[in-house]
Amino acid sequence: TQIQVAQALVNAGVNAVTSGYSGSNYALWQIKTDGSIQGINGFEVVSPILEGEAGIAEARKVCEVLVAIGAQVNKSCGFHIHHNAKNWGIQEFRNLFKRVAKFETALDSVQPDSRRANNNRYCKSIVMNTVAETFAKIDRCTTVQQLSMAYGSNRYYKLNFCTVPTRGSVEFRQAQGSLDPSFILNWIKTGQAI
Repeated sequence: TQIQVAQALVNAGVNAVTSGYSGSNYALWQIKTDGSIQGINGFEVVSPILEGEAGIAEARKVCEVLVAIGAQVNKSCGFHIHHNAKNWGIQEFRNLFKRVAKFETALDSVQPDSRRANNNRYCKSIVMNTVAETFAKIDRCTTVQQLSMAYGSNRYYKLNFCTVPTRGSVEFRQAQGSLDPSFILNWIKTGQAI
């Protein structure tokens, strides 16, 4: 249950609480309900803002605790990462959009089939017909809001700009849920590199 997961994390020295879907205390780890997760006791683990080596160590510890208590992921689970973009201008957002669009197929190749192309309604492709058409549309955008509307009016795309006004972050939604610290840390580094 959510309470057991939160307690196991607290026992391991991780500041964690249970929360409903709309919980927004991003100063600590939240064990949240999420209707998109299938299975018995389906919920998500949401991290606070993590930084540097201490953040990596904490993410690793959370994975170890979850594995130790028998937590599991299935194909309904996603691994979403928010990267700080508070000081970005429109050109940085355009460049990020173009990089992700250009390499979307390569990024798909390291994900299971359920997270590739448009196979998942919660992480749809950001490529519109062709990469060239996508680039042309991106270049016509003069605001982040236009970029976030370029491919749809919701957050359910592999790259989500809807979080920029509220959190100052861009969200990568492409990855499958995982409890493997190596995969998680490498995916975070990939997003940072992009």
